[in-house]
Amino acid sequence: MSEEDKKVLEARIESARKKERAEKRSKIEKKKKEFMSDFKKFITRGNVIDLAVAMVIGTAFNKIVSGLVNYIIMPLVGVITGGFSIVDWKWVVRPETETNSELAVQYGAFLQAIVDFLIIAFSVFVAVKVITKVKNKLNEKEAEKKKAEEAKKKADDLRSAEALRIAEEKKRQQEDEMRENIRKQTLILERIAETLSENK
Repeated sequence: MSEEDKKVLEARIESARKKERAEKRSKIEKKKKEFMSDFKKFITRGNVIDLAVAMVIGTAFNKIVSGLVNYIIMPLVGVITGGFSIVDWKWVVRPETETNSELAVQYGAFLQAIVDFLIIAFSVFVAVKVITKVKNKLNEKEAEKKKAEEAKKKADDLRSAEALRIAEEKKRQQEDEMRENIRKQTLILERIAETLSENK
């Protein structure tokens, strides 16, 4: 193989490699674009936005409930229990020593978590109840509106059917009158024809 053929062969190999690299880059870019497009569709879908709004509202609501429990309910419970905070309630399994730290079951914090949960559950229950009631009222109004529209349409259809029946009846009467006129005219023409034939 001559030197010139080697150069041509190397140039073709290099060209094929460049083409292959360009195709790989093109595929990677295409996959990136598809991924970003899918991500954009996912982010802008209504459900995801609703979920994000619900999370933000839920976090804020959790702070409100925690504030209600920590600053209003628990101090009142503390007054009832003789000035002790329910959060401080604990059962010491092993007291603190110089070598070991205290080991305790903190059931007061657990009770506070239960109170938090009950308040959140009750608040959500009330909110869902109110939303359901409002939604049912709106649905009832919508159903009444739809029922009224259907009744109106039915009445219009009945009026249209009655008008059509009257028009058909009128048309039939006109046709009957026309047939009767044709029959009378035919009788008159027959009599005229008979009279003419008798005169001849």
